[in-house]
Amino acid sequence: MIICTAISGILIGLWELLSPSFDIYELKEMSPIKVNPLVGKERIALIFLPIFYFFNYVGEEFMWRGYILPRQVLTFGKYAWPINMILHVVFHMAFSLKAMLFFLPFMLLLPYIVYKRKNTYLSIIIHFLLGAPTQLFIALGIFM
Repeated sequence: MIICTAISGILIGLWELLSPSFDIYELKEMSPIKVNPLVGKERIALIFLPIFYFFNYVGEEFMWRGYILPRQVLTFGKYAWPINMILHVVFHMAFSLKAMLFFLPFMLLLPYIVYKRKNTYLSIIIHFLLGAPTQLFIALGIFM
């Protein structure tokens, strides 16, 4: 997790450093969708985050690593995990480029871990550790 976070930071830093030189837009937001933090009575919605986390992280990992990846292994063999990673990146293209640069090392790591260990539990835990705090911080207005 620490190495992936460091690589993500380096990618984002390089992009922001090089963007003025190549006349490409700077990375400003993690999401192209305007998200307002929960305020006042809206914060009651935070009690539903564990349900969201379950369906998002467990559901996504079971779909991508538990169902799709084993079938890709039958077809593509040892190349299944990079193919799974590429398709998972395409699946998340609705996020901004900044988010994709941050997530890319993790998206490479998760299918590799599951491919090698033949177990989705570690990818669920990593997905949760990456996503849950980020979504909580966005809901509270700490990180946008």
